[in-house]
Amino acid sequence: MGIGTKLINIVKQYALIHQFQIITLETQSRNYQALCFYKKQGFEINGNVAKFTNQVYIEMGYKL
Repeated sequence: MGIGTKLINIVKQYALIHQFQIITLETQSRNYQALCFYKKQGFEINGNVAKFTNQVYIEMGYKL
């Protein structure tokens, strides 16, 4: 298990303890490795996409 997975798991545990309903994050569409990593961790694209200049930002969520 890598450091990224460990950090995501810590955030998930914290969110559960504090009764969060969803964890959200934002990444860039051109960061394919990050998109794949977050999908592997159970995050899904929630449809909120914003375009700034030449970059597209994608919001992802993980429902608890």
